[in-house]
Amino acid sequence: MRNYIIIILVFLVVIASVIPLLSTDVFEREVEEYLWLRNVEYSVESINDSHVVLNFSLSFERSETIEAISLMTKVFDARTGILLEKREISLKNTSKGLDFANVKLTFEKSGNYRVRFEAYREEDLLFRKDFGVSGLTSLIPENRRLLMEMKDTDFLVTGETSNKVSVKMRFYIYSMEEYSDILFHIKAVQLESNLLANESWKEFGVIEPGKTVLLETEMDIPKDYNYVVRVEAWRDEMLLKKWDSPLKLSPKEIIPEKVKEKEVELNISEFVREYPEEKYPYPVPTPVPTITPAPAPGFELYLALAAVIFALLMKRRGGKGGK
Repeated sequence: MRNYIIIILVFLVVIASVIPLLSTDVFEREVEEYLWLRNVEYSVESINDSHVVLNFSLSFERSETIEAISLMTKVFDARTGILLEKREISLKNTSKGLDFANVKLTFEKSGNYRVRFEAYREEDLLFRKDFGVSGLTSLIPENRRLLMEMKDTDFLVTGETSNKVSVKMRFYIYSMEEYSDILFHIKAVQLESNLLANESWKEFGVIEPGKTVLLETEMDIPKDYNYVVRVEAWRDEMLLKKWDSPLKLSPKEIIPEKVKEKEVELNISEFVREYPEEKYPYPVPTPVPTITPAPAPGFELYLALAAVIFALLMKRRGGKGGK
């Protein structure tokens, strides 16, 4: 009897396990709905002196059943957290479950930013991802790029007078690209006062890539002073690059440890220069002439006319009285 009871119990357990499997609902798996941001890449679309346009390429992976997804893009100021821009686009479903979206955003080069991407299905937030954007000032337009390097500098004293010294300056410039429109401005600036002692302009015909060109000039400057010799590279009336080299004509002086600053004796008369009448071969800012309009006829004119008319009337009346 006991064995029969055990067999019946085992049979009932088997029946209870099999009955749920006979239902068709068991074979219908619940499809999991998801939306993932797989990757974000951004590239430069365009650049000018003040702004950069970045193109953000986003790739998503999601289930085929999920629909009606909106992508929200927000741009914040990284320092203040202020929301600067907000944009919303709709994501279309694909049979492969893989989507792509492109978002173009314009940034001022002087700032740092935080870009946020958020995906919503109705009111439900599916994901949120932040990206930092900084260092945009290092991006320059193509016409402002100048692939040149200053390799070395030589200074040679060629003459001396009572208060002046003649210095031949040689600059070895390596170019990585070919240029034919570069204008070099060479300046000797007194170190402590920042006074311009002398300057010259040099223009090359063609600078070939992969070669070092010799930029050479000679100028007279007041002696017994220290200078910064600056070489500026100009193209299309724009300053693109500059290099500084020290030129010390004054002997070193030992300054006591407690003395932080020492006054430099500067004779201003030694830096007075007379410019020649011929124009320099570079674009110089010229003042816009102001045109003073001719004064319109006012009260003074009418007063003068009245005086003339009054004089004529008096003369005429006087003539009649004489008769």
